[in-house]
Order: sequence, then C-alpha cells, then structure tokens
Amino acid sequence: MLSKLPVSFAKLINLRHLYMSGTRRLTKTPLGICGLTSLQTLTNVFIQRANSFKVSDLRGLVNLEGHLSIKGLEKVTDPQQAMDANLEGKGLVSLAMKWSDKFDDSRNLQTEYEVIEGLRPHNKLNKLKILNYGGMKFPSWFANPSFDKLTELTIKGCINCAHFHGIAFPLLEYLEVSDMEGLEKWSNCDGHKTTGSFPRLREIRIENCPKLAEVSIGLIPSLEVLVLRNCSDVILRAIVVVSSLIQNLVIRDIENLTELDVEVSKHLGAVEILEIENCDELKEVNVGSSNTKSVLRDVYLYRCRSLESYNCHNNVEKLEISSCYSMTSLTLSLLSSLIVVKITSCDNLKSIPDELPSSLEVLEILICKSLKSFPHEHLQSLTSLKEMEIWNCPSIDDTFPSGLWPPNLRKLKIGVLKKPMSEWGLQNYPTSLVRLELDGSDSGVDSFAMEGDEMNTAASTSFLLPPSLTYLFISNFMDVESISEELLQHLTHLQSLVIYNCPSIRDVPRSTSSLTVYDHR
Repeated sequence: MLSKLPVSFAKLINLRHLYMSGTRRLTKTPLGICGLTSLQTLTNVFIQRANSFKVSDLRGLVNLEGHLSIKGLEKVTDPQQAMDANLEGKGLVSLAMKWSDKFDDSRNLQTEYEVIEGLRPHNKLNKLKILNYGGMKFPSWFANPSFDKLTELTIKGCINCAHFHGIAFPLLEYLEVSDMEGLEKWSNCDGHKTTGSFPRLREIRIENCPKLAEVSIGLIPSLEVLVLRNCSDVILRAIVVVSSLIQNLVIRDIENLTELDVEVSKHLGAVEILEIENCDELKEVNVGSSNTKSVLRDVYLYRCRSLESYNCHNNVEKLEISSCYSMTSLTLSLLSSLIVVKITSCDNLKSIPDELPSSLEVLEILICKSLKSFPHEHLQSLTSLKEMEIWNCPSIDDTFPSGLWPPNLRKLKIGVLKKPMSEWGLQNYPTSLVRLELDGSDSGVDSFAMEGDEMNTAASTSFLLPPSLTYLFISNFMDVESISEELLQHLTHLQSLVIYNCPSIRDVPRSTSSLTVYDHR
C-alpha cells in the first residue's frame, strides 16, 4: 500500500489531476502543490505544522473541483489561514473536513469554530462531511439556504456540540449524525416557526448520540430510511410522527424502548423492512400485526432479550429471529407469504407452529435448546422448500427425523438432535438433495453406508448417505475411522467432500479426479 509520495511536485506545473483516494498510509502533502495552479482534482491534503502544507496553501488552486478531503485541521492555529484558503471561490462538489479524534488540552474550541467558519465552501457543494470537529457550535453558514445543491451531510465525532440548530439545506437527501456524545437537542424550530425544512430528505442515520433527548423539526415527507442506534426512544417517536413514508426502519440499542405501541405503529404503515437489534427492554412488536394493508416484507429481530412473542403478519416474506432468549411463542399464518424463516439461539422457544406455510423456501432452526415440538409430519407438504437446517436442538421430539422430507429439498444441514443419528435408519431423502452437512456430535455413528446396502442398513451404527449428493460436509464424527473407496464410487455425483474434526478417519481415497477433498481433521 502506498505510504509516501515524492517530496516535491513543484516541477509538475501542468498537472491537472492528482488522485490519492484509498491511500490510508499517506500523511503528508508533497511540497510545491500550492504552485500547481492548473490542478483541477486534488482528493486529499494533509495539514502539517512548521514549514509543511498549510490550509492557506489552497488559495492559489483556483481551478479545484470535484472532491477534496482536508485532514489535520486541528493543527490550524490561525483562523485567518482558513479564510485565505478561499474554498468559497472553488468549484468543489464534495468536501470532507477532518480533525483528529484525540481531544486533549491542545485543542482550542474557539479556534476550531473560527476555522470552520472560514472554510465556508461554494454553495454548489453536493456532499459535506465533518469529522471530529471540536467546537461547541456549528458554523453560521449551516443556516444559509443558498446551499441549495447540498444533498448529503455527515457529521461524526463532534463531541462538544450540544445543539444541532437551524440547518437550512433545502434539498438535503441524506443526513448522518453519529458519535455525538454531547448532543442534547436537534431543533429546526424557533418558537412556532420552522427555520429549515427537509422536503427531499430520504435517509436519516443517528448513531451513538445517547444524550439526545429533544428533536423539534418540521415534517419529513420523503423519509424512506431511518437508522437509529444507541439513542433514546424519544428520538424514535419524534421522527416517526413527522414522517409517513418510512420503508426501512433499523433500531439498535435503543434505551427505554419496551414496545412499538399503536401510537408509533400507526405511522409505520409504509415500512417494508424492519430490523430491531439489542433492544433489551423490548417486549412487544406491533408493526404490521394489526394492519391488514401492511406492506411489511422483511423482519429481523436480533438480541432482544425481553421479547417473549412475535405474531408474524401475513405479508412478511423473510423472518429472522436470533438470540431472543425470552421468546416462548411464535405465530405464523398458513396463509402467509413467508419464504425464509431463520430462528437461532432462542433458548426458551419450546415449539414451532404445528403447520408451516407452503410458500417456505428456506427454513433454519439452530441452537434452540428447549425446542421440543417440530411439525416434521407436515414436511412433505412443503413443496417449495429448498434449504433446511435443523441443528443443535437437543430436546426436539425424538420421533424426528422419521423419514419424511420436503420433496424438492436441495440442501440439508442437520445434527445434534435428541434422536441419535445412528438410529435414524433409512430416510428416503428426495432425489433433489445435492448438499448435505452432518454434525456427528454424540451421534453414535462409526461408519457411512449407501442406501440400498442391506447389511449396513441393519447396522445401527451406520449412517446412510443418499446417492444424489454433489457436496458432503461431515464434522465431529469421533468414531468414524474410514471413508471407503467403494462408498465414494457409489456417490457418483459427488464433487466436494469436506471433513472437519473427525480425528479417527484415516487417509481418504480420491476415487476420481473430479472429486475435491478438503481434509481438516
């Protein structure tokens, strides 16, 4: 990776474009850059103290356009240098202002405010990013509506700003405010008057703003994506009630959120994708559950430790629930549109609904230690099911597996169930099954055999492999000592064999040149 440029570029007087994006190790701007008056593209500059590059050296680069990132702004001690840079006279459409993320006694908050005031860009700017600015307030030009081409604004790590006030970028489409530990209030309202509106704002991301407790803004009629992480539930409610078209809602680590109640849910009728993660106090999720016109399509519930139940709306196509340790009840409608269901590490979930919707294509149930009831007797009716994983569910009814499988199943991962694998016997796998992953932990299996081998079928310690396989993954079979040449010859379609943590297996024969063996014993 490039870490150093030539010391001087002074002789490259005709240079017009200098791209340095993605060169993270570069920390110095070559000497002579300030004299290259033909430069139109200069993606990065690094402010240094003493005799190195100063921000005022940008003054003579009157033809600059495109993107510019200015790093090391904490080293600017004279605000006049920021004004001398004359960014307002340059045709930049994308600008990043970056200070150090180390806040110590060397940082002068008033100086940093004056610097950012002096770095006012041209009003044709489209994208602005401000990182680790140390001032206590944002520049006055934030409130200037002449920035009518700015569509993206990112403010990150500005820990001393307590008030986000009077932003007047009328065509803003993307707003990110993150790592603002001191931010307490976001207001675009002065009394009863809204000082700025966001008619085109499509995406808001507010992350790691734990003190933000007041949001007073006008309507956000075009908001489609809302991402909130590590902030108060007050912020969720404040933004939701001024928006009506949110399609993608992501909430993570939200304090004091016990439920998405009716008052919140009635503003979420347009939500198609809902993701909730690490909301430990959440007990109830109502989005889409009582709205017959719901368009909710994808639901992701991760690490919500107090969530006890979920009633899946008919329109949901993808449902993933993981590490919701208190969940005891899951409701799925037979009339639903579910295509994917993934349930992982739900320790108190004791049963899956007695019947599953016929629309299912993917079913995964993993590490559910208390799960007892599984509707295996209806598996043959799941004609759309292509992939199934049932793994590490040691309490599941020992009548499963009983030999009944979805007729068009292509991929199966299975193991660590109540019924030992050595007792499964003939399973009548569908001929569509081409990928099989087996976990042999506590299985009692000491060998593999082919279906149709009557001698091995009678042996309770053998596991019968279907001949249709193209991929076979076996792991944790401690007692299996060999994979026979004869067995591999019968698996005529097998292309890949993966062996993992099977320490007793001796050398594996490579029966054909078309078989690839990955041996991790």
